[in-house]
Amino acid sequence: SSLNGTFLTNLGTTWTNKIATTTWNVGGMEGAKIQSPNTVKDVYDYEVGANKSSTTYDAKIGLLYASEYGYAVDPSYWTTELEFYNSTQGNNWMNIKEYYWTISRGLDTSSVVFFVTDYAYMMHTNVSHPSIRVRPTFNLVSSVKTSGGSGTQSDPYRIEL
Repeated sequence: SSLNGTFLTNLGTTWTNKIATTTWNVGGMEGAKIQSPNTVKDVYDYEVGANKSSTTYDAKIGLLYASEYGYAVDPSYWTTELEFYNSTQGNNWMNIKEYYWTISRGLDTSSVVFFVTDYAYMMHTNVSHPSIRVRPTFNLVSSVKTSGGSGTQSDPYRIEL
């Protein structure tokens, strides 16, 4: 894959060695899971929680889960179905006002994937859609230490080299 090939190689070995190989849950869920009455917790359960599939993919680089996008707002929004997350626009730090893919795919098919829209809500479509971007994500190995920063947008964590 491009993310775990070219993208990872271009980071260089210093940074690549700081990224953990992660087991990504990629079993899929029905499109209706982002609709009422399902909450972000329901989506989480189908991705990585109690109702997850046993289908996994081990890699250093992945994409965010639909539920991670859902949890990136104040908890008062967590009962809003992801299909109507446009009400969170301006309140979700993961909303970059552009379309981008999640790692969450449709049930029983690898060609339908969930994505975030420019208006902050979630939809699903065929992976051949040409104008949807990727936002790579990864986990750091446990030995990585920070050298400063508070973890906010204006003062991000800094990683020790």
